[in-house]
Amino acid sequence: QFVFPVSVCQDPDGNLYVGEYGDRQRVQKFREDGTFVTQFGRHGTAEGEFQRPSAVVWSAGTVYAVDAFNNRIQLFTDDGKFVRVIQLPATSDPLEFPYDLNVRPDGRLFVIENKAARLTVMRPDGTIEGRFGRPSRGLDGFFTPWALTVLSDGRVLVADTGNHRLVELTP
Repeated sequence: QFVFPVSVCQDPDGNLYVGEYGDRQRVQKFREDGTFVTQFGRHGTAEGEFQRPSAVVWSAGTVYAVDAFNNRIQLFTDDGKFVRVIQLPATSDPLEFPYDLNVRPDGRLFVIENKAARLTVMRPDGTIEGRFGRPSRGLDGFFTPWALTVLSDGRVLVADTGNHRLVELTP
């Protein structure tokens, strides 16, 4: 069934969304009991296609799919219809291998970028609210950051894989 599943999330109805890469670049949707519902995406660079869907998040009826090697975040309906790509302002540096994503209740997105070795906080329209980090072995950045979570008090934890540590950031 799966090739390389790398992300899973659940919606309030219990449905599971699994992002995977390998022979198939896609997101699959299952009922909580494991019954297959649908799949969306395939390998490619066009809208709705993926090159490593490394993170999948469900929020308010929308599936946010991080498309790591295409350096973008795509939005889909929860039944798999493509909605749009989040566009960053032309004056901002583009995303560089985004690997993980957290969508807050207020709609803000927290994105960890593996290649850029930074955390980006943005609004759903792509407006950048802030960035932290650069490729570094020190306290000013990360080395191959892989995942993040935002705690209930707003602190951000980053899995800084190459530095063999978790980094806590306080807003």
